[in-house]
Amino acid sequence: MRLVRELKPLNCVELGTGIGISTAFQGAGLELNGAGRLRSIDASQARVAAARETIAQLGLERVDLIEGKIEELLETAVLNGDPVELVFMDAIKERDRNLRQFERLLPYLAPGAALAIDDIHWSAEMRRTWNEIRSHPQVEMSVDLRRLGVCLMRSG
Repeated sequence: MRLVRELKPLNCVELGTGIGISTAFQGAGLELNGAGRLRSIDASQARVAAARETIAQLGLERVDLIEGKIEELLETAVLNGDPVELVFMDAIKERDRNLRQFERLLPYLAPGAALAIDDIHWSAEMRRTWNEIRSHPQVEMSVDLRRLGVCLMRSG
């Protein structure tokens, strides 16, 4: 929520909705900002249903929940060709899949976009993944907040 409030992104993407807790915080930030949209995707029908209930109960209208596999829907259903200003990656704890998702996101990231990755110290594999992503040439700056890593992308 803090990133959403501070950065005031108009186009946000979340990979891994879960039961919608992080989705709700981001959506609330967008509501408080009075602008922006979050598209969140998760493959689990049960998790998306739980998230839909939470989002509805909170009256958050700036959130689109998408049920399906990231691998199949990322470009068409989630990214829509618009520059993405904030990404929250929390779908999977596997190096190869996270790196593929990151690479697929790169062409859609707006200059100066923020990329937050959850559970960067979950395992040795996730620590390696975090180190590879934050070392990418398009990453201008990164911050390790213990559980969460945040990268700011180059502006141009």
